[in-house]
Formats: sequence, C-alpha cells, structure tokens
Amino acid sequence: MSATDNLTPHARNTARISQAAEKRKADWLQFRHAGHTVAGACQEVGVALNTYQRWRQRDPEFAARADLAGQRARGDASGFNGTLQDFERAFIPSPEGGRVEQSFYTAAIHRALEGTREGEITLVLLPPGARKTTTLENWAVGKLATDPNHRILNISKSLDHAKKSVGRMQALLTDTSLTAEMIARFGPFKEYGQEKRGKPWAQDHFTVATSTLSHRDYSMTARGWTSQIYGSRADTIIIDDPQTIDDVDQTEKKLDKLRLDIFTRRPGPGRGRVVILGTRLDHGDLYERLIEEDVVDHYLKFPVVDGDGEPVDPVVFPKEHLPKVRKQVGEQSWAAAYMMRPKLGENATFPSDALDECKQPAMAAGPLAEHEQAAPVVIGVDPNLGAGYTSLCALAYWPDRARVLDSHEWYGLSRTEDILDRLERWASAYRPVDVRIEINAFQRGLQKDERLRALAREYGFSIREHTTDKKKVSHDLEQLGIATMARSFLKREIEVPWHRDGECDVASCSACHELPDSREVGWTRRRMEPLVQELEAWRPVRGSRLKQDRVMSLWIAWIRWQQMRPTAPSDDSQWDRPTGWKPVAYTPLTSGRR
Repeated sequence: MSATDNLTPHARNTARISQAAEKRKADWLQFRHAGHTVAGACQEVGVALNTYQRWRQRDPEFAARADLAGQRARGDASGFNGTLQDFERAFIPSPEGGRVEQSFYTAAIHRALEGTREGEITLVLLPPGARKTTTLENWAVGKLATDPNHRILNISKSLDHAKKSVGRMQALLTDTSLTAEMIARFGPFKEYGQEKRGKPWAQDHFTVATSTLSHRDYSMTARGWTSQIYGSRADTIIIDDPQTIDDVDQTEKKLDKLRLDIFTRRPGPGRGRVVILGTRLDHGDLYERLIEEDVVDHYLKFPVVDGDGEPVDPVVFPKEHLPKVRKQVGEQSWAAAYMMRPKLGENATFPSDALDECKQPAMAAGPLAEHEQAAPVVIGVDPNLGAGYTSLCALAYWPDRARVLDSHEWYGLSRTEDILDRLERWASAYRPVDVRIEINAFQRGLQKDERLRALAREYGFSIREHTTDKKKVSHDLEQLGIATMARSFLKREIEVPWHRDGECDVASCSACHELPDSREVGWTRRRMEPLVQELEAWRPVRGSRLKQDRVMSLWIAWIRWQQMRPTAPSDDSQWDRPTGWKPVAYTPLTSGRR
C-alpha cells in the first residue's frame, strides 16, 4: 500500500502534482548544472519561465540551489576564459552603437583595474575624453557577470552622474536588444520579484540575481562625492574624477574624506582594492597630494602626446586634431589636463625647461657622498606651527653651485616638539652648519626653544633667523623675495637629484653603487617631484591658494648660500666647514615617510 492510498481523491491528485513539480525542479537543476541557461533548462523540462519564477518565490531552498547551479554553469560551461578586456570586446556594445572600440587608454584602465592587488591603491591620470567612465561601466558589468558575488563601490563627482552610470549598467545586464548573448550565457541578472528576496534593483544600487551575498551587501553601489557613504563593504572601490577645477581649494578636505570615509569601506586590512581615475587640474590638486603623501601604491599617468610629439592614443586623439584641441582649451588647460604637467606657461618665474636642465639623473637625494662631505649644508625650516605644512629643505653648497639634498613636509604639526623631532633626524643625517628658521609673531618662540639650542650644541650648527615680515629691515635678498632665486635655476647653478632609485638601467651607475641597502624604490623622485611642481607653479602674487611651503624652505636655505658666496674662496678645495662643526654618527634618511 502506497502512502497516498488512504487519501481522498483530491488529496491524491494534489500529491501527484507536487511530486511531479519536485521532479521537474530536480530535472531543471540537472540541466542548469550541465550548462544550460535558465530559459534553456525551462524548455528542457517543459515549463514556462513564469513557473520557474514562482518556484523561486515559494521555495527558498530551490532558489538557493538554482543560484549555486548557475555559478557552476558559468564556471564550467560559459566557454569564457579571457580577461575582462576580452569580455568587453566580445559582449558589450558601444554607447554610440556597434562593438566597443578599444584603445590604448581603455587598455590602460583595464590593466589598472585588474592589476591592482588586494590591499593596494592605484592612481591613473588620463586626459579628458579618454573614455574613463564608459570603460569603468563595462568593466563592472563584466566583473559581475563572471563573479556575481563581487562587491563594487563606484564614487563619481556627483550623484546624478553616478545614477547615470548605474542606469547604463542595468541596461547592459537586462536588455536583450543590447547584450542578448551575454545574458543568455551568464544571466539572468535580474529576476521577477527578486527585491522581495533582498536583491534590490534601485537607481543607485543593485544586486544581481545570481549573487548569494547577504541582504546588506549589494553587487553595485554608486555614490556621488558628497553623498553619505555607509553600510556594507566593497571588494573594489572605483573613484571616478573626484575633483573639479571649481573645488581645487578643497583638496585637504577631499584627502581627509578619502582616508576616513572611503578607504575604510574595504573589507579589512590588506583586503579590497582602490582604483582612482582622474585628470590633472592644477598644482595643489588632490592627485598631487596623493602622490606627495605616498598614499598610492601604483601611479600611472598618460598624457596626450609622448616625448616625440606623437599621440599616445591615436584612436582617441588623432594627431591632426591635436593643434585644434590645444588652441581651443588654452595653454593652461593643455599643460595640466592634457599633458599632466600644470605650469604657468611663458610667464613662469621658474620655467619648466630651466628646471629640467637642473635635474641630475645620475644623482640621488640624501646625504653627501664621503668625498663631498667637506661642503657646508644649510637646512631651511618653514615651521607653520599649528596650521598648514611644516617644510624642511637641506641644501649643500659650493662657491659655484648648490645641491638640494632633501625636501619634505608634514601637515598639521601642532607642537614645537613635533617639529624638533623631525629637525633632529635631519641634523643627524645631513650634519648642517646652519639651520635657518622662518620666524613670525606666532613662531618666534621656536627660535628660543631650549631643546633647539641643545640640538645646535650637540650637532654643531648655528641657528639663524629668517623673516618675511615686511616691517623688519632685512637683507636685500629677503626684501626682493623668492623670485630672486629664479636666477640660480636659469643659470643652472642648482642641482636637483633625479635618480631612479631601484629602477635605474644605467650600467655602472655611481649613484646606484652609493645607495644604502634600505633605500626605497623611487625615493629620490618622490622627494624632488613635489618641490619641482611647486617651483613650476610659484607666482609673485599675494593670496595664492597654491602650496608654496617647499619653495619657502628652499629659499630660506638659498639665501644663506648667497650670503656666503662673496667670501668664498675660488678654489673648491679650500671651501670647508666652519671650525665649530663636529662630526656625529648618523643614520641616512631612506624612507619616504620620515
């Protein structure tokens, strides 16, 4: 006797229908495991797509098993083994119609997105029109199609811009007139009634139907720069054009937001990836600060033309169109946004070509080599106690030339002790004969600080005062200002180390031979590039919003060199340190974070 013999005819009929439905579900799962699409599996077992949707709504266990079968099917039977750049080429149409036209810039974006490892931050700078946003959208669609449990946070310059990106991604994931082959092979990405199962499909966030993430985790979350960022974590954070020319003066606030509000959205230490894509705007912009602060692990910039004047990406910028583009945007925008090198143009106080002539590729930053240690060193200090940047510059000098040994700054040092801690490390490393300090009404106490005097006695340097207070009668050079220093760069009298630490390919390079083992890759460039950028941007006007702290500390040191030159012997061999100097043990500064 079967289990249904004692049931009423109606109950027996209901049981037979239920058993048949369960068998169809089991058969459907087998076809799905074998690689069939959702629609194909429905056709094989003889049910309509609506029936499958009802199964999912009424049977959570079946829905979960169907999702798992879909993931296995994509992994085993999709037939796709390429990169997401290959995926874009194979499945995603261009917004203008036809297949996506890939170029050097789009390939660079894909490499950055795929090449950034867990826990890393990559900055990519591209000119306007390099198809940043479209490529980001295409990459995200491919990522969610091939890895539906991946979580992406996309931050754009405005919420409206973010919603437009989400709208295009949702269309690509659901509209069979656009991506029928992709949906058939990897979908479905949206199913009827999925919102009731904790898989929303909204204007600024959504979860693909094939995801098995928790209800609080979305496949894609899009936010504007000023939007509140809250909730779940993201495996990949994409930041698209976080700054505009209208808010360059908000750089420090934006940097704080990145560090406190956005970078913390990653799953945990050493996990999650961040890719920032933008366009240079001006000196002092967010991208410059990210590089200065050593925040990014990888920094890539792609100007419009290379050193030979040829277009980097002729697909996007054909050579014959470049003169017209340059004329239309103007020299200022061309230099910053298209060439990734903001400058003042022909009226620059420190012309770029003169600064380039002063760069020394065979010279590394840091303490003098043993055979040069007779040369005096002066450290210029611009304290900015309690606000802004504290900047130090070490300058070695001879009768006919000077060399920048180091330049660095720290933000928001609020105590005299903090500044003196840095100065002591520099005194130990660079062994100055003079320390020249910018003094004003708020910082005058620093010069008289007893610990500073103790450091001077210990390391054998003199403390000298410098002021930019116009009420003080001072040396002519100080009255004339920073512009007087330009003549030393124009005459090529100042050497700026420009060695590629750890990446030099010059055979028998003396700088490489003298580098300490603890020297970080690229340290010289990281120390010198911000100084060169500030020099290029410097202008003789009041109230400039541009950062000039590094230039100020260099100028303070430069003045001491100029004061010493009239009494200098003509023979370098007679140029020696004052008799009061005494050598001390020191540890060379090798870390970009000191």
